[in-house]
Amino acid sequence: MSQESHIEQLTVGWTKARYNAALALLERPSVLGYLLMAPAAFIIFFFVAYPFVWGVWMSLTNKQIGMPWSQVKFTGLKNYVDLVTKDGVFWTTVWNSFVYTGIATVIKWVLGIWLAVLLNRMVRLQRMVRAAVLLPWIIPTVLSTIAFLWIFDPDFSVINWTIRRFYSWIGWGYVKGPLWLGDPTLALASVTFVNIWRGTPFYAISFLAGLQTISPELYEAAAIDGA
Repeated sequence: MSQESHIEQLTVGWTKARYNAALALLERPSVLGYLLMAPAAFIIFFFVAYPFVWGVWMSLTNKQIGMPWSQVKFTGLKNYVDLVTKDGVFWTTVWNSFVYTGIATVIKWVLGIWLAVLLNRMVRLQRMVRAAVLLPWIIPTVLSTIAFLWIFDPDFSVINWTIRRFYSWIGWGYVKGPLWLGDPTLALASVTFVNIWRGTPFYAISFLAGLQTISPELYEAAAIDGA
């Protein structure tokens, strides 16, 4: 009986020792940090890194939809060369991307600074106005997309309805209204406008945070100097 009790005590002691060793291991900042990052790293690997690497590999082959894997061959950079030299749509896409990004970024930058300066000087109703400015950025993308699809709809667009009412009021007759998403130029302008509408609040709040970190003494010194 004493031998069984001794074995049980050894087992309990060994279990406690393993538990304490595992606890001490988890208390190390490096080990705990890796464990906390493991779920996020797992998600990033399987949903971002793996599809990206697989897509790059597929672009270096002649793989097409429905093609058996036995017929897939490595083609190197042939697809990229054909894209640059033979596909005219590619350069149109590149140009539209530069125009879209450049115009949207510049306008968001200018409007963001203007709104930040305005909010920084405003005393009354500052919180309410700040919440109203942030509203386009807070609204979920799905809801804002559905709203703008209705706004730019060729038949039920509120913009086209206003244009038709205005033409009827001044006696110019009936007008259908432009195809906002059907014409290439108007589609680019419409998408750029939506991006500006949604992104300007983020720029404004970011600039406002920077302005509010400036010491009031600098403003007082500038006022004394006549700035």
